[in-house]
Amino acid sequence: MLTTLTYSVTFATTGRTLEEDITFRSGFGILTGANETGKSFAVEMIRWCLFGSAALRGKISDYKTAKADLTFVLKGDTYTVERTASNATLYRGSDEIAVGTTAVNRKVCELFGFGLDVFDASCVALQGEIEALGLMKPAERKRLVDSVIGLGVIDELAKSAGDEANALKRRARDLTQNLREPEPPTRPEGYRPLPELEAELSELTAAKTRLDHLRGQTAEQRKLPTAPVETIKTPVAELERLATEQDQLRGQLKSAEMERAARPEPSPYNEIELARMADQHQTHQRWVEKERLLARTPDPGVSVETVEHAIAAKEADHLRQRIADLEAKGVHVCPSCQHAWPMEAETIDQLKSELAGFGVVERPHGLPADRQALATLLRAAQAWEDIQPELAPLRDVEPCTRPKLSPTEIETHRHRNSFGDRRAVLSTVVDDLKASLADRPDYGSLLRDRQRYEDQRNHYETQLAAYQNWEQAYQAAMAEIAVLSETVKDHSAVSDLRNAVAIYDTLRTRYEKDLKAYTDGMESVSAILDEAEDWDRARAALASLRSKVKQHLIPSLNSVASQYLAQMTGGDRSVIHADEDFAITVDGQALNTLSGSGKAVACLALRLGLGQVLTQGVFPVFIGDEIDASMDQNRTANTAALLDSLKGRLSQILLVTHKRPEADYVVEMGV
Repeated sequence: MLTTLTYSVTFATTGRTLEEDITFRSGFGILTGANETGKSFAVEMIRWCLFGSAALRGKISDYKTAKADLTFVLKGDTYTVERTASNATLYRGSDEIAVGTTAVNRKVCELFGFGLDVFDASCVALQGEIEALGLMKPAERKRLVDSVIGLGVIDELAKSAGDEANALKRRARDLTQNLREPEPPTRPEGYRPLPELEAELSELTAAKTRLDHLRGQTAEQRKLPTAPVETIKTPVAELERLATEQDQLRGQLKSAEMERAARPEPSPYNEIELARMADQHQTHQRWVEKERLLARTPDPGVSVETVEHAIAAKEADHLRQRIADLEAKGVHVCPSCQHAWPMEAETIDQLKSELAGFGVVERPHGLPADRQALATLLRAAQAWEDIQPELAPLRDVEPCTRPKLSPTEIETHRHRNSFGDRRAVLSTVVDDLKASLADRPDYGSLLRDRQRYEDQRNHYETQLAAYQNWEQAYQAAMAEIAVLSETVKDHSAVSDLRNAVAIYDTLRTRYEKDLKAYTDGMESVSAILDEAEDWDRARAALASLRSKVKQHLIPSLNSVASQYLAQMTGGDRSVIHADEDFAITVDGQALNTLSGSGKAVACLALRLGLGQVLTQGVFPVFIGDEIDASMDQNRTANTAALLDSLKGRLSQILLVTHKRPEADYVVEMGV
């Protein structure tokens, strides 16, 4: 289905710009406007977006600038084509799936399953080209349909066999110089002049058309509808009240069950056990703290004062040794008085002064003599004294084991025990609600059954009224059929005689001409013709295979197109027949011999039929560009009514016209 079309095109010669932003809807739509406002150009832009420059009426160079965007839905997916004069891009949703003119053209044909020629034959009827399908030769129509249903391979093989047969036959014809002995035609029994027969046949055909129409109306037999059985007597209002009350009880039950399920189960430990474990946790924590302190700062076994005495004694010994070493260096002697004094007297006096400051120091026993070891021992003794305030409250703590539950777990178990009363209340509520609901039927199901019965009853009454109307019309139609059946009983005989007379008159004229031209017999060419016959049999076998593939296509096309033709002509025309080679007749008359309007509606019926049979399952859209130009007012109205009736089969019908028939929506061009 087409969704939106936006385009802006400037013509190189005139500088004129055509631009529109059109939103399409489903159903039957009209594109209208004054002449040269671009109605047909919008259709050209749709075709250009889908199939590229091959869809343009001119060349792309005819446009100074050209840009168009088309959004459409195909097989449930949304696609957007963006085209300019030199490039194209195709998106599926927001995903880019093809870039470049050639790639986009190829991808669109792949998505649709057909190209521009099939699209134009079944989805579009262009302005002035409504009769294009009728102007095709049967072989061209045949190729068009075969390209869609995939019979190309069979046709190629059949063509090859046919070419061989035809070549042999041409040799035979060359040898016999295309001469055959003519045979006189047989004069039909009951021969009458052709104009006389045609006048009689026209009257009988009109009666037969009416008879066929009535038989079509009465072909469908309807049955008297059956009244539904009332199994539930309770009124809907009462059932709604009971169902609402039951739903409320179910809601209360579900709420109580959910609340009970949300409450935790009781703990296996009572409050006394949990309190005992909480106290044990405190004792264990104090013991752990004591062990941590003792591990961090062990007892050195000596006081700070004792270690300091040892260090002082060590310092005093060191000073004495230095004094002795300085005195050992010698003395100075005064030459005058012969007074002697140590050479380092000043330093010695200073050291003795320091030594006097230590007083009498005794070295404690059992301590190391090394100065560094004493410093380490002093730090340990000081650390031991520092932690005594922390150890004091823990001196009486004895080792103990850790309880089974952590403090958090103890609190969790206490929390679980706190919901015991509420769980008991909820269990009582749940049991009471279940007991209340157990004694009641399913009022919701009963309500739905009662509502279904009332809907069926209303539908039955509607069907009954429709059946009564149909029966009345059926009886009237059957009465008219009885009269017309007697009237048209000779139609077939007159039609056959008319055709036989027409053929005889033609053959008689041809025979007289061929008899005069025939002068010689031809020599035997049996060997060549036998070989040609073998190839013909091969071609016939392939044609038979092809015919079996298409055995359902042709009848479907003929049936659909005939129905459309009868609607558009108001019953004036009723039968379109296309044979296997797509030679087409309308009520027995060759398509190309019809009048302009007759040919137009026949070609339109064929286009719509081809679309339904071949392509509209893929792309259920039909676009008609002034297809009613050659039609009178009555036929235009019938054609519009047909298009409107196809909305159930086609998601979108778009008609370009000046006549403005009734439609679902109208797009005014050039506004």
